[in-house]
Amino acid sequence: MLARDQKSGRPVAIKTLLPECAVSDKAMRCFLREIDVAAELKHSNIVEFVDRGTHNGVVYLVTEFVEGGDAAKLADARGGQLSCSETVSIVSQALDALSFAHSLGFIHRTLKPRTSWSAAPGGNSPPSLRILAWPRVSSSQE
Repeated sequence: MLARDQKSGRPVAIKTLLPECAVSDKAMRCFLREIDVAAELKHSNIVEFVDRGTHNGVVYLVTEFVEGGDAAKLADARGGQLSCSETVSIVSQALDALSFAHSLGFIHRTLKPRTSWSAAPGGNSPPSLRILAWPRVSSSQE
């Protein structure tokens, strides 16, 4: 859900659990874990954590809003294929983010194009990549 931060005025994204998922203890634990991980990971290729909370019994996560589309849609928009330089740029950015997360003891277990958000700038600049979600993450201590 798109919203506007009341303090800064910038656009933000709000993520909640669907009501049918929120009744599951396991789903709620996973979502709370995702929120905790998001709050710890501060990196230029990871979507920035803004806030968390509960409103009328609904737990929510607020992150920066990144314009663009998921990496799969970017590839589809380009005829199912990215140039070699775009591919190298996107993979490099993903590896930077994953390396950072791993240095803090987190292992992303479900990285895929749909959990990676790509903002495709105009001109000749390569797309910038941000990893959106950490729904299935494990700690290297587990």
